[in-house]
Amino acid sequence: MAVHGHSPCVGCGGINFCSGTKIASSLPIDKTLLVVLPTILFIGSGIQDTLIKYIEFSFLNDTNKDAFLSSAFGTSAVAGLVALGIRLLRRQQIFDWRNIVAGFCIGVPNYFSIWWLVKYLR
Repeated sequence: MAVHGHSPCVGCGGINFCSGTKIASSLPIDKTLLVVLPTILFIGSGIQDTLIKYIEFSFLNDTNKDAFLSSAFGTSAVAGLVALGIRLLRRQQIFDWRNIVAGFCIGVPNYFSIWWLVKYLR
C-alpha cells in the first residue's frame, strides 16, 4: 500500500509540472481544475482501494482472484476500444497506433499494481 498510497501525490506533482511548462501555460486552463482534478484523483483512488478490498473480502478466494482482475481489466479494454470505435466513426479522432501502444503501456503496469495491491492487502 505504500507505493499505491502515494499516487495522488504523484498525480498532483504531474499536474503541477505540466501546468508550468511553456506549452501548457499558453493554453487557457481554468484554475479550478488545478484543485478539482487532484481532488478527484485522491477521492477516486480511495474509492478504488476500498472497493477492491470489499470485493476481495466478500467475493474472492484463491481460485478466482485472478479471474476478477482479468475480467475487470478486460472489460476496461473492451470499453476503451468501443469508445475509440465510436469516436472514429464520428470522425472525432484519427486512428493512431501510438494510442493502442500507450493504452498497453498504461494498462499493463496498472494491472500489476492492482494485482500487488490485492496481494498486499491479504
